Amino acid sequence: MESNNRGMKVSAALISVVAISVAIAWSFGRRSDSPEQVDLVTTKALKVRNVTGLMEEGRDKGPGGEKIAATESSPSTEMKVRTLNEVLTSHNDNDPRLDGELRILDRDTKRAFRARYEKIPVEERNARGTIVFLLGRNLAEKEDFAFVRQVLREEPCRSLENCAKVPLRVNPEDPPNEMVLNYPQAVALVALGNVIRSGESPPHVRSETIAAIREGAKSSSPKIAKLSNELLNRLTR
Repeated sequence: MESNNRGMKVSAALISVVAISVAIAWSFGRRSDSPEQVDLVTTKALKVRNVTGLMEEGRDKGPGGEKIAATESSPSTEMKVRTLNEVLTSHNDNDPRLDGELRILDRDTKRAFRARYEKIPVEERNARGTIVFLLGRNLAEKEDFAFVRQVLREEPCRSLENCAKVPLRVNPEDPPNEMVLNYPQAVALVALGNVIRSGESPPHVRSETIAAIREGAKSSSPKIAKLSNELLNRLTR
């Protein structure tokens, strides 16, 4: 049963990976494509998720079942963090709150979400990717891009059971997929691509975006490094 569940988790993540690849390619497609179309593709790509290993009950608990303390600085931030925790524990791939209450994040909320990210076990790739997705739609300040660079600097995950260890045995019918294992980083690249693709960002935001993509190009993950370099190459054409 455990093996079957793991296979289902990876299969769901693989669907997301395919959609993400399309979104990355589309985000640097022809200029005639409308921003609305690009945003729609990317949103669909990043909403095809099955958040794994999360508690099925307890709205104030995180992916590892730990109690989440309310340390936010305002009622609005506290409410959004509570909503985030509910989304992560709901297993709802299409929770409307992702595009509703959690669409626009203020500075305090972004800081709280970044702190939440740090508390999630690294093996919870989809949960961490969800937070990167939400923060990636609100890139504006230096600390926002510092977080993205931090995500792209993370060591590649080697196994969904233990990111630090290569699995001793690999099922030949269901081998590890690098994009699944490095899902938060793939999501970060989609977000950066969207910033460039929009063509409406002020110079300092564009500069920060390019610097973050260059960080991705130095990733120890060959796939993430390759995708980052492809984005950089498109920028210099």
